[in-house]
Amino acid sequence: MRKEQIGGCTLYLGDCLEILPEIGKVDAVVTDPPYGVMLGSVKNGQATRKKQMNYEDFEDTPEYVREVVVPAIKLALSKSERGFITPGNRNMFLYPQPDDMGVWYNPASCTMGRWGHSLASPIFWYGKNPKNVAASGASSISGHISDVSDIKNKIHPCPKPLKFMRWAVNKVSLENEIILDPFMGSGTTGVACIELGRKFIGIEINEKYFDVACRRIEIANAQGDLFRQAV
Repeated sequence: MRKEQIGGCTLYLGDCLEILPEIGKVDAVVTDPPYGVMLGSVKNGQATRKKQMNYEDFEDTPEYVREVVVPAIKLALSKSERGFITPGNRNMFLYPQPDDMGVWYNPASCTMGRWGHSLASPIFWYGKNPKNVAASGASSISGHISDVSDIKNKIHPCPKPLKFMRWAVNKVSLENEIILDPFMGSGTTGVACIELGRKFIGIEINEKYFDVACRRIEIANAQGDLFRQAV
C-alpha cells in the first residue's frame, strides 16, 4: 500500500476492501464506482464498445460489482453519515436500498443501453441531507451539464466532469467535512473537495490512475483559495 498526503487530502494506492477497514469515521461518501457494463471489454478479439478504454486491473462485469464494488460501498457507508453514489443503470439493484434517489440528466454524455440511448443516470442518496432543503428548495436531480472540457483528454475509462462532482460534494456535505471516495479514479472528487473546502480520503487500485489523481490534486492544492468555489 502506498499513501500520499497532499494538504487535506489523504490518498491510498491499493485495494479498497483491504484499506477501508483501517479508515476511521468520515462525514460522507462520494463515489462513482464501476458500473459492471463490460466497459471497454474484448470479445472474440474485438472491443465490445468502440473508442472505449479498458479498466486496467479488473473486468468491468456484474460479478465484479456484486463481489467487490457493493461490499466496498457497504463498508464505506458504515463509516459515514451520508452518501452519494452513481451506481449506473444496469446493476443498480445490487446496491443497498438508498434513502432517496435522484438522477443525473445529461444528454451531452448519453450512452447506448439495451433499449436505446440513456440520457440520465441514477443517483443514490444515503443518510440525511445536511442542509435545510425546505428553505433552499434544493433538488436531488442534477440538470444538464454539457461542459466536459476537463475530461476530453481522458486517460480513465469513465471520468466525470468536475462541475458535476462539485455539485455532488456541495450537496452531500458541509465545509471542512471529510469526504471518502473508495473508487477515486483520476481524482475528480478530490479536486472538487479542495475547491469547496472539504477534506478528502481517496482510494485507487490502479497506479497509473493514482498518479494522475495525485498530480491533479497537487495542482488544485497549490492553487488554494485562488480558485476556491463559492457555495
